[in-house]
Amino acid sequence: NGSKIFPGMETDVAEGGHILSIGPLEAILELNRRLEKHKEKGSFLPFEADGPVRGLSGCGGLRHPFRAGGHVPELPEEQLRRLQFLDLNGKDLALDRERTERLTYALGRELDIPVVSGSDTHQAVQYGCVTTVFERDVDTVPALYGEMTAGRYAIDLSDTAAFQVRTACLLKRSLKEIHALGGDYVAILTREATA
Repeated sequence: NGSKIFPGMETDVAEGGHILSIGPLEAILELNRRLEKHKEKGSFLPFEADGPVRGLSGCGGLRHPFRAGGHVPELPEEQLRRLQFLDLNGKDLALDRERTERLTYALGRELDIPVVSGSDTHQAVQYGCVTTVFERDVDTVPALYGEMTAGRYAIDLSDTAAFQVRTACLLKRSLKEIHALGGDYVAILTREATA
């Protein structure tokens, strides 16, 4: 239906933010391998905007830059200028659109980098709450980044974004509770409906 899927990975950083790396599958797998020693709780990678993707054929950006607990936008400007894009986050848009747009676009202008959307989908119901619609068809990460920097796209927030996000958050909390109680939520979700 016109959607493209590019491999990527979200990386937690020590400053309380998330970096999104997009690239060919081999590059993302290599990045995952490089970050192995940072996967233990409390050993997060310090922020380096292009650190995770340096030497790989991809691009890196900052996810939900103004979410509570994140401090990456407070870092020195010379570090932030290494970012290649910012995420206008679907969850944050659904919860407080005015604040999310105001802060994210202002940082994008300050750093002179594109602001594109990310749905922040952790549950399928949230998929499509926000989309970045490109004017041209692209098949590679360099072409995708080229369209981002050229500004040939529009961001489309779904009319049902708030409902999608609330539903996804409820489902996520429920699944965590099932897991905490010792249940197998994967088996519950994949069990054939009998009702």
